[in-house]
Amino acid sequence: MVEFKGTFYKPSSVLYKEPTPIDPSRFADPVALMTEWEPGTDGASFRTHKLVRVNPNKMAFKMTGQLIALFSILPLSGVFLLFYVFSGNMSLLPLGLGIVFVLFGVYLLLYQTDPIIFDKSIGLFIKGRKKSDKAPDPDNPKNIVDLDSVHALQLLSKYVSGKKPYYSHELNLVLKNGKRMRVISHADKEKFMADVRLLSEFLGKPVWDATE
Repeated sequence: MVEFKGTFYKPSSVLYKEPTPIDPSRFADPVALMTEWEPGTDGASFRTHKLVRVNPNKMAFKMTGQLIALFSILPLSGVFLLFYVFSGNMSLLPLGLGIVFVLFGVYLLLYQTDPIIFDKSIGLFIKGRKKSDKAPDPDNPKNIVDLDSVHALQLLSKYVSGKKPYYSHELNLVLKNGKRMRVISHADKEKFMADVRLLSEFLGKPVWDATE
């Protein structure tokens, strides 16, 4: 059984509580007992990805407009700085900042637009830009997973503190050997659960829901 602290929080008169202990035996599956049940890194306080059907054999998580807008702030700021410099206000500081903002902002956008794909036609889950010499490693799953090795979909929640606390909901692929591969995490539970149901039907895999 995984232990969590039962601490209560009361920001802005709203009561929050850490997740209750998770007993993997309730899923009546020996693989669940081999699997880690600690949530990973914090997810965003808004919906970052939505599941779309690309074709009958492929589904993908795409960035939402909110996430695109967030990661567009930096490069757009850089463009405005460069426009300011080249409209007759030449100065090394805004010039340098403008170039850095544009380059780093474009890098972040490209990183966030890395594909998150479930492709039955090639039998792979791919997160990121797959290299031609890469192959799935079930003992150390990172960015590529053989769909045949997926055993279940694991759902976890994590309390994220701050000025506006929230719960982040995390989707992991659980392999037949108990290893996990993180897919997405964000705070919009209603849309999160809807996407998980569609993905479960598409893959034909059970859902281990520990978000309660």
